[in-house]
Amino acid sequence: MTSASGIGERHIKERTEVIGAARRAKEEALVAAPAERGGFTRAQAAARLAQGGAQRGEKYRTLRDVGQATISRVLSTARRICANPGPPRC
Repeated sequence: MTSASGIGERHIKERTEVIGAARRAKEEALVAAPAERGGFTRAQAAARLAQGGAQRGEKYRTLRDVGQATISRVLSTARRICANPGPPRC
């Protein structure tokens, strides 16, 4: 029989692993974007972000997050407009 604390500990461990994987994926995307668009290798992009320090990396993260939110909102608005009956707007 498994104790309640064992289940809780397992849940916490699994959740920690998922959060860690999400964080690593986000950091990988942070390096991949300038590497792909700027013609850098991943190592060069990572070095440039590190060279700028935490502040530069944080500014880039904020810029990326705002950009993603803006694009998401525009696409959502376009979907709503195109889904409404009436004169064609798309």
